[in-house]
Amino acid sequence: MCSFLLHRELITEPRRRSSVLYAKLVMAESTIFVVGLTKSIKSYTLHLVSLDASTGSLISSVGVSSSITSPSSFLALTSAKSPHPTLAWLEDTDSYIHSLPLKSDLKGKSTKLRSDMYREIKDVGVSDAGVFMALKKDSTAHVLRMNVKDGVVENIWEFDNSVCPNPISLLYLPLLNMSRQAESPDNTPSIYSGGFDWSGKPYVGSYHYSHALGVCLFFLYLTYPTLTFPLIGCNIPSPRRQRP
Repeated sequence: MCSFLLHRELITEPRRRSSVLYAKLVMAESTIFVVGLTKSIKSYTLHLVSLDASTGSLISSVGVSSSITSPSSFLALTSAKSPHPTLAWLEDTDSYIHSLPLKSDLKGKSTKLRSDMYREIKDVGVSDAGVFMALKKDSTAHVLRMNVKDGVVENIWEFDNSVCPNPISLLYLPLLNMSRQAESPDNTPSIYSGGFDWSGKPYVGSYHYSHALGVCLFFLYLTYPTLTFPLIGCNIPSPRRQRP
């Protein structure tokens, strides 16, 4: 019954039924949020609808001041630790990540993460824990998360693929060239993926092929404790690399 009411409210929403492509459903405790896209000449604009989860009736419908290049340029972030989801997107006009906590009245204000400019955001399978990836223009990769207190997106980690010395890694370090630039002819572009461990905590992995060694190197970022583990050696993050 609720799915029928949801469908009815979306197709009969005044002045929007012919212009909005609804792309994402986000569930909260008592509200269903629907994220839509409105196509302009060169970009898309985000549109939000909130519906009562028990009846499917329309609560609010608003356009979001935004400009994104494709439907993959936004993410819906949720967390079991927060009652409110967050909408995050890569703004085409300034290359910053913007975020908007979602509440039923849709009257929240978006914020901008001003620490870095990006060319791409990635859903690596852990957006249900409020975690995702973003790539800078030089392909430097950052792990970001939704702050469960205020719903704002924050930067928590940078993949620099550096390895601390130990008896094993010291033998291979000259060949591995692990302290590499984000883009290097010695390595293929990194591929990123994420998942959840046996206890439900998220992790993010980065792997690339080293032409120097002829193997695929894998780095795993764990949100607890804050460590990364490479294929060879032990990568303990420096406090200077850890974002507050």
